[in-house]
Amino acid sequence: RSPLYDTVRWRNVRKYHISNNPLCVHCREKGIITAATVLDHIINIASLPEDKRTDMFWDESNHQGLCAKCHNKKSRTEKTI
Repeated sequence: RSPLYDTVRWRNVRKYHISNNPLCVHCREKGIITAATVLDHIINIASLPEDKRTDMFWDESNHQGLCAKCHNKKSRTEKTI
């Protein structure tokens, strides 16, 4: 797990994104209304070359709000950092 997740900056980015995008993207695609509680990286940061990870970590176009259930399901299939 990246230490970037434990920064005030990340907590602020997460709070801002979730407040502006309050619904889980994956649930919404299925017609289900569920609150987003996790800010997810669409492209898994660990799958990127090391020199690209920090930029993509903060790239808002790589962020999506998910509910915990959808995030856990997605994360089980990904390599973590």
